[in-house]
Amino acid sequence: MTYLPAYGVFASGIELLGRCINGNSTTSDNTKDLRSGFKWLGASYFEPYKNAYENVPDEIVLVQTSKYMYSISNLVALRHFAAHGQATSREIAKNSYAFGYIDYEILEQFPPLLADGLESYWHELQSNDILCNNLAKADIIALRKLPVFLSWSLFQKDAEGVYHSIAEIFRRFSWKV
Repeated sequence: MTYLPAYGVFASGIELLGRCINGNSTTSDNTKDLRSGFKWLGASYFEPYKNAYENVPDEIVLVQTSKYMYSISNLVALRHFAAHGQATSREIAKNSYAFGYIDYEILEQFPPLLADGLESYWHELQSNDILCNNLAKADIIALRKLPVFLSWSLFQKDAEGVYHSIAEIFRRFSWKV
């Protein structure tokens, strides 16, 4: 039953993205950050919403497997279920997803989706003062030097003198379960 903790880790990364987007310096209101992160991914993925993540509807299908279609609302509720072993009765009533069902396919959908979302976020940071200020306000700190250094080194020029995009770097990682 490793897919739920793995999904929780992905969702935590998406929540962290939302925290940076919103400029939230606290660990409170993390559902808003989680929802913003998923909406950013939706805006990065669906052309009509480019540069308008706030307008991405909660009911848009963001991930689809052979067995189920997951809206942003489903994914937020599933994260709460993965993190706490429950979702509120309001979330369960709002979502038709049965939380006891194990959908192993969901994990393989996230790496490309997250890579594209991080690529668009990185691109927007180059010219968007609001996002830059919100990133600073989010007060994200690195707790361990080595993983941060190794991650940062991936952004350096390769042997041929080429800089790779964040999406290219992210897709190099093995996501096999």
